[in-house]
Amino acid sequence: DGLLGIARFGPDDAHVYHGCVTADFLDERVNQERTQFNFDESIIEQIVRACANSARETALHPEIEKFDATRLETMEDFVTQYPSFGFEAVGDLLNRTPKNAVKHEQFAQALIPIRIRRDAERNASVQKIVAKLADDKDIPNDVAEEIRKAANEVRAEEQRQLTEYVLRRKIVLDVLDVLIRRVRERDEAKPDHHLESTLHEFICPMRVRGDDPEKIESSSHDLWVVDERLTFSTYFASDVPMSQLVAESKSTDKMDVFLFDHLHGLGFEGDEPLRRVMIVEFKRPGRTQYDENYSPLNQISRYATELKAGKIEDFRNERVRVAEDCVFYCYVVADIVGNLDIHTSGWRTTSNGRGRYIELGGRHRGVIEIIEWKDLIGDARLRNRAFIHAAGVPAGNP
Repeated sequence: DGLLGIARFGPDDAHVYHGCVTADFLDERVNQERTQFNFDESIIEQIVRACANSARETALHPEIEKFDATRLETMEDFVTQYPSFGFEAVGDLLNRTPKNAVKHEQFAQALIPIRIRRDAERNASVQKIVAKLADDKDIPNDVAEEIRKAANEVRAEEQRQLTEYVLRRKIVLDVLDVLIRRVRERDEAKPDHHLESTLHEFICPMRVRGDDPEKIESSSHDLWVVDERLTFSTYFASDVPMSQLVAESKSTDKMDVFLFDHLHGLGFEGDEPLRRVMIVEFKRPGRTQYDENYSPLNQISRYATELKAGKIEDFRNERVRVAEDCVFYCYVVADIVGNLDIHTSGWRTTSNGRGRYIELGGRHRGVIEIIEWKDLIGDARLRNRAFIHAAGVPAGNP
């Protein structure tokens, strides 16, 4: 039952341990057929545990020391990758897991119930303090110490959660860095649609609407890479035909990402028309060739015209129209080279001198900004610098 922990050991893992237990206590309590003992099952469990511990400390001591040292290293790696589990010293955490637990998943399975109990106890402690402070009776002298203790525990838990969150974000940016470089290095003439799709999917899943209740699990995204305000956006459509987004539309155009989230002033409040929306277009890193008639301004203007001509239909069959004075915040993520450089040479440059932007005119309000891929990742790293510093995670590339 995993009480020894170790399975095969020795040269080429050719050895296993087989232990036999004998005692007068057992002889005196075996049935006549010698097939069963005449005592409770819990007694057998106690005997087995005692004998297993004895075998670990004597017969298998050198092998167990080596085995447990490896488990400790694995636990240290586990806590490094998942800091939210580091609520005790690594050795103490290891003692809380089954002796045959050797993988991250096994550690997590054993420690999750403990973490849940700790969270429940901490919340109960905080509620107890709140009740004391709300009571009309005199506040006990020890309440200040209780508050400090509870605050320290909450702060420590926040630190662990923040560290895990920052580590995940850092991994996302590191992978994007490598993926963008690989796509850019590929011969543009070769159709690498799978790499381009992977890049899009990594930031935001394709062919998904975030407000579809049946696709909640598949609609998680990392749109914070584009804009921090989009971290928790749920009202978005990614690579979805306009005909599935706008009621009665026949257009087959697909916006890479269209956001109509109510968070942070991006609209979608009850029956009110949408007054702010966001559109994001991803272009292949390193792409130099575009159709001679292509223009980001024409592309976005076509989208805006189609959106304002109809109503956005959500999965509750409710329709919200786009206001005539709606402001379109549009980002084109691309390398400004080749034809794109020529087509946008008359645009204004952004503050860093590398990006470009232009205001929408005529019937439409808003702005289109072209962000180069390296600036997108660089800006995301800068925005995370405060998180990284607070969590003590190195900010550079691995």
